[in-house]
Amino acid sequence: MITVSKKLMLIVTILVVLVTSGAWQGTSTAHAQAADGLTAPLAPWLTWSGPAEQTKNLQMSISGDFLEISGQVFSAAEKFAGEVPAEIWDFYSNVSLYQSGWKSDNAYEDATGVHRVFYHDAGYYLSIDFVHCADDAQSYCVTVWLSTPAASGTLHAAQGAPTTEINPSAVFYKKAPLDKSTGINPASAFLSWSSYAGTLKYSYCITENLACVKSDPNWTGTYDKTSITITNLNPNKTYHWNVKAITCTTCNPKVFTLADGGVWWMFKTSLSLIKISGNVGTSYAELSWFDGVNKTTSADSSGNYILYVTYGWTGTVTPSKTGFAFNPVSRSYTNVIANQIGRNYLATASLTISGNAGVSGATLTYDDGGIHTVTADSSGNYVLPVSDGWTGSVTPTKVGYTFSPTVRNYSAVADNKIGQNYTATIRKMTISGDAGAGNVKLTWVDGGVTKSVLSASDGSYSLQVPYNWAGKITPSKVGVTAFSPAYRTYGGVTVNKTAQNYQANIRANYNSIGAWDGTVVESGQNTGVGGNVNSTLNVVKLGDTAGNAQSLSVLAFDTTSLPDTAVILSVRLKLTLQSVVGVNPLNTHGTLSIDIKKPFFGATSSLEADDFNATPGGDGIGWLSKTPVGSVYDGIFNATAFPFINKTGMTQLRLGFMVNNNNNGVADYMAFYSGDATTLAFQPVLQVTYYIP
Repeated sequence: MITVSKKLMLIVTILVVLVTSGAWQGTSTAHAQAADGLTAPLAPWLTWSGPAEQTKNLQMSISGDFLEISGQVFSAAEKFAGEVPAEIWDFYSNVSLYQSGWKSDNAYEDATGVHRVFYHDAGYYLSIDFVHCADDAQSYCVTVWLSTPAASGTLHAAQGAPTTEINPSAVFYKKAPLDKSTGINPASAFLSWSSYAGTLKYSYCITENLACVKSDPNWTGTYDKTSITITNLNPNKTYHWNVKAITCTTCNPKVFTLADGGVWWMFKTSLSLIKISGNVGTSYAELSWFDGVNKTTSADSSGNYILYVTYGWTGTVTPSKTGFAFNPVSRSYTNVIANQIGRNYLATASLTISGNAGVSGATLTYDDGGIHTVTADSSGNYVLPVSDGWTGSVTPTKVGYTFSPTVRNYSAVADNKIGQNYTATIRKMTISGDAGAGNVKLTWVDGGVTKSVLSASDGSYSLQVPYNWAGKITPSKVGVTAFSPAYRTYGGVTVNKTAQNYQANIRANYNSIGAWDGTVVESGQNTGVGGNVNSTLNVVKLGDTAGNAQSLSVLAFDTTSLPDTAVILSVRLKLTLQSVVGVNPLNTHGTLSIDIKKPFFGATSSLEADDFNATPGGDGIGWLSKTPVGSVYDGIFNATAFPFINKTGMTQLRLGFMVNNNNNGVADYMAFYSGDATTLAFQPVLQVTYYIP
């Protein structure tokens, strides 16, 4: 038999589950009163009065249509304090009433209580009502209402939109629990399904054995409800369930659609809940325990309490109330598999120590015939009870905080102690590493405030965040093209973080040195040796002369400032076009190739004729793109050029087309601004991107 608790008794889902679990399948014979050939089922052990005339409005469809119909009501004289006896639930179960031809039509809850409506094929309605007694709201009364023939009622169409938002779909399906789910809580099994277009009412069935047949009395109507919470299934059992959407209630037989095309789903319940009850010795004391999560309940005005734990639970139940001490301090349980009743405590008024812990949620621990703890409230306030004459110490703790004082000591306490305050300071966690370069700005947000630090000249940095801080730290610096990673994310810092390093990809720009750059012209067509040299013009020329001699250019860059430990990632050359004379050699002279030499071509850093054919350090290690951005052309280098970038002196480049000349007797060349250009932005630039490991 199922005992329905006072707190849960009025939940309609409990009523339904008692049907489906078999707990409502009573065998008593109904005591009857005549009513047009049918009888009102009156539990024979109750004292009934009536009949009295009563009109009810019965919901007829999901859209809100209702039937106004008169009937006779019978009232039981008995009142039930706290809960209705299980035998009454059994007597008015779906299965018991089905034996007399009554089928479940609806089950609902309103402000007055719980109502279960049944329909008889002879054309009558029956309502079993478990309601708050009119003269005692803390107790429950039972009434039985039997209608006149349904044909005598008045059907009222719904006014306006339904009270429940309905978003029907063209497919009818179950949602939860998923088929073949396990571990479903037998005291809180949530079933849900989709809405379905054209539905007048929903009905569901759940059984411990095989799927329900069409005439199974366990089918229970819910009208517009598309979910139900069942609270009293049997533990460790397999259940079958399905839902039907009834689309014609006046048809005989009714027209309906089963969810998922009639496929029944199954789930298995977990082990049952076990009740622990008793008296805590004083009103409204709080009892706390751990059962997967921290749980609490309160005793009533008489000190009585009930709490529930999972089957096989092991743990401790601890009572508490400001100004009281309890004996025993707590009760321990091991492998609980049966209800525990009469688990009482003795409560004795005690002295108190109170104050502010400095932060909410702080735990204050002390020993008074056993280890006790209290938790500061949301404002940090606390009150803890101690025995008269107690001597001991109180220690505040909270993860991530330090306290001042760290402990308070007491001796022979004879009166209440107030103002026993602490100062709580959140611990600071350090995040440190290498930013990849000096003077890198590292930015983060703490409590809505943006904060930043600069790395030292060697790239090292250190910053502090509050305990359990979560957020991201982003490095930035002018001249750094990118950081790797771009930022670091933290999800609750509870320990110091070291080696939080970044790679800073630094771009250094070097302008060509006008005194050492210029043009070297071949001594004659296809001689392969230099002739005329010019290092004073504000341009360098690349192509050929009217005599079909090739023109090469040499560019010089002082790259001494590159750090000795720099790891080069890329090298680019930026050339600004001044003019094109004759045919553009990019279209006729092949690729514009780039050679490199460390520190310079030829015998000296000055521009000389020998630079024309001097052996390079890297031959053809770069090339000039044919597509400019505006008038700026991009020289691209492969990685074989990187070792020839001079970190201690000069780096020289030699540029020339792969085809010496087009043999047309006309000067064809491109003129790019040289290091002698008066406008700095026009001068050739060597861009070196690197990082410091």
